[in-house]
Amino acid sequence: MSFKNTLRSFQRTLASLAAVGLMCAALPAPALAWGDEGHHIVTMIAGKHLSATARQKIATIMKGKSACGFVANDPAVDKLVCSATWADGSRFTTHKNTYNWHFVDITLNRETYEEAKDCAPHDQATKGKCGLYGLEHSRQILRGEITDPKISRAQALMFIVHIVGDLHQPLHTVEEKLGGNFFFVTYFNIDSQLHKVWDTKILETRMIKLGKTESQYASILDGQIGQAGEASFLQGDPVSWLNDCHALAINDAYAPLQGSGPGKPAIGDTYFKDSWPIVNEQLKRAGMRLAKILEDDLG
Repeated sequence: MSFKNTLRSFQRTLASLAAVGLMCAALPAPALAWGDEGHHIVTMIAGKHLSATARQKIATIMKGKSACGFVANDPAVDKLVCSATWADGSRFTTHKNTYNWHFVDITLNRETYEEAKDCAPHDQATKGKCGLYGLEHSRQILRGEITDPKISRAQALMFIVHIVGDLHQPLHTVEEKLGGNFFFVTYFNIDSQLHKVWDTKILETRMIKLGKTESQYASILDGQIGQAGEASFLQGDPVSWLNDCHALAINDAYAPLQGSGPGKPAIGDTYFKDSWPIVNEQLKRAGMRLAKILEDDLG
């Protein structure tokens, strides 16, 4: 393994969440993609757009699984929300072959995804291919088109919930410096990494400023979607969604930091004010697209 790839494995390991049992119980740990808050919000938004039929099928698939302490006003959706970060831990324990399903590494000098370059990592034999492959593989299991001895239908559902969220975080489309994990910055004068800023910091800062919980924030975002937004979000397919997300990484995550001089780029009010609306839109897009995928595959 090359030094670069060794660093990739090491850094992503440090960024992982711990797995607890079959279902995730949200422990304090370095965030991986959107952190717990972002993944929960995406799933909460999706849950608001699921039909009664889809909810019932989810409840059947997830029967017997713990709701991880969530108040079960809607057991099916609560279990999805609870399990939204299960995939982060499982790739270090029971499902190491899904390690690479959480990202698609595209270089910043290319605007579009190329399967042969971006979904064929050197360690795919043991850690799997990229996020787009993981999403489609899990969907095929959920639809009953294929079986996988390592992945149950309930686990496939949990992978789908998580991967859709991951693929809408711009830094999960970037190859350089382990998706920005080795791009060191200061965020409001505190040392951080660009990846972590987009994973958790921007969303957490915005939620704190508004004084909102996850469920309250999800309701706010869902209320902003409207019919026009819903129609726009549901256009295209996972490849086009990924390309759009990568464009955000190029133009909105990285471009404002270019030419910042030596040392760690400083991220403050201006960057934050420009970025939080993008984070909001990506959470809304991920939520609506997750709902569509589940409706399509459980129909």
